[in-house]
Amino acid sequence: SEKEYFVTLKIVPLFLLPGVHVREDIPREIATAQAEIGHTIEIDLCPYLGSYEGLIKIISHQFLMYPQDARIIVSHGSRRQGGNDSVEAIATQLKAKVAYWSIKPSLSQQVHAFVKQGQQRITIVPYFFTLYVTVLVSPYVIIFAVVILFTIFLIDGSSIHTIANP
Repeated sequence: SEKEYFVTLKIVPLFLLPGVHVREDIPREIATAQAEIGHTIEIDLCPYLGSYEGLIKIISHQFLMYPQDARIIVSHGSRRQGGNDSVEAIATQLKAKVAYWSIKPSLSQQVHAFVKQGQQRITIVPYFFTLYVTVLVSPYVIIFAVVILFTIFLIDGSSIHTIANP
């Protein structure tokens, strides 16, 4: 018999990289939930936030706002094989180097390498997001609003300037 759904629940994983949560944990939990609730609600897993093609335009805009000799994108980083491919591809496209919080190369390593090459103006764009949640509840509606915030760091000679949410 054909499945008849009354409600569709769309789930967008709020992750920038396709790590273990995106590839394994979330699909497993959705399958478990679907099995438990039956066919009155369809659970549809959407692509993770970091796969959005327009994201590179946002990051590019952040770099274009400030003159620089060098660019760095800093990300959490993944130890999983292929887990950093998407951020590496973005960095390559934007002619930037990548630094990681949890693996090498670290931000300090990348900054030191640029300074050693004589680069004086380095713009660093973190590839993280901060979640602000607004919940509107009615008998039928729950809306979550996500805001991506980028903090830009400019290294100009020996000083560091922080520009939040330009």
